[in-house]
Amino acid sequence: SHELRTPLAVICSAGENLADGIAVSEDRVKRYGRLIAGEGRHLGEMVEEILGYARGNKSPERWERFDVIDLAERALTASAAEIEASGCTVERHFEEMPLRVEGEKRALIHAIRNLVSNAAKYGREGGWIGVSVKQRGAMVEIAVADRGPGFESGEGKKIFEAFHRGKRALAEQVHGLGLGLTLVKRVAEMHGGRVEATSENGTCFRLLVPLVKEAA
Repeated sequence: SHELRTPLAVICSAGENLADGIAVSEDRVKRYGRLIAGEGRHLGEMVEEILGYARGNKSPERWERFDVIDLAERALTASAAEIEASGCTVERHFEEMPLRVEGEKRALIHAIRNLVSNAAKYGREGGWIGVSVKQRGAMVEIAVADRGPGFESGEGKKIFEAFHRGKRALAEQVHGLGLGLTLVKRVAEMHGGRVEATSENGTCFRLLVPLVKEAA
């Protein structure tokens, strides 16, 4: 409730100030515009998370075949504003050969974006985000790592629980609903895969999805 109401309050307040003529200088108008746009994106992302959570684990009726490397690039492009705001540099390690999977493209992009968003929010102290895509046996592994403080040892299993917020997120008042990683796990399982998390010298999440078996 608080996470949804806060950006709404900011948007309404900034909009009223613009409508009432309180912000008249060009710089101030631009600042309010950026504030509204930023909070609007933040609110939109939370709505997408809630809708994704409500959909559950149902597989989509129509799946596509696509290259995961292209998906990872699209997720990074969509996360550009968050990455820039975090001050982190992104290091890519993508295999040169196509790595094709079958599934719901939008859901997988959103799952990768969630991992990148987490790295930007919690790993900004390390100033680095690593994104890799490689083959791992019969699976494609999409890994997103950071050099932040990581999560506490006792939180390893809880981080994928719905609405769970880590101690650090609560202490530092980091925006979020505690649904992002739950959705990543659901998307992985929906595609017959899984998600793994380790926290050593930072945090690394690995999203694994089965490779498409191409006809001989």
